[in-house]
Amino acid sequence: MTGFAFCSSKGNLEAIKNKLAWRKKKRMEMEKMENKSKVSNKSNANDKTLCVNNPENSSHQLDAAADCHVPGNISDFSEYSNFPKIVQVAGGGQITAAGYGTLALQSIDKRINNLRGAIYLPGQRQCIISTAQLQKQGFSIRWLSNYHDIELLRSNGSICAIFKRVSGRFLYKPIPLVLEKL
Repeated sequence: MTGFAFCSSKGNLEAIKNKLAWRKKKRMEMEKMENKSKVSNKSNANDKTLCVNNPENSSHQLDAAADCHVPGNISDFSEYSNFPKIVQVAGGGQITAAGYGTLALQSIDKRINNLRGAIYLPGQRQCIISTAQLQKQGFSIRWLSNYHDIELLRSNGSICAIFKRVSGRFLYKPIPLVLEKL
């Protein structure tokens, strides 16, 4: 019985070592992606490019379960604080966001809407738009008559974006825009 306990302990020790090595690897990957993002964001000081995360394939997904907006590209922020923040995720887990701030969302009329309550997760492939955060800022959602698309309305009733249903998800693809002399 003693030998069994020893083997079990050894197995647990190996599992802990493997878990620590995996965490270190993930942390290094996250830092590497963040550094890549910082390097790629160094362009002309007078220009800011929105939706540079492969604009042809980039889209924003409306999410009724998300507590925060979640862009994966730091250049999508109009304001940003590089301060790690722990956030809860589905299933009860936690992740550490690299920072938080205000997301700049280009509307269909090419205006920029600043959406508070965004966290930065480097490498996030699709920008998640939280309906909870939108409602806190006075936006509302209107289902179109076919229940296939959703309009995002500003507090004054004007249309900000139209999210199209694609494979069960509601997506909005803004046209890439370069703002000059911000």
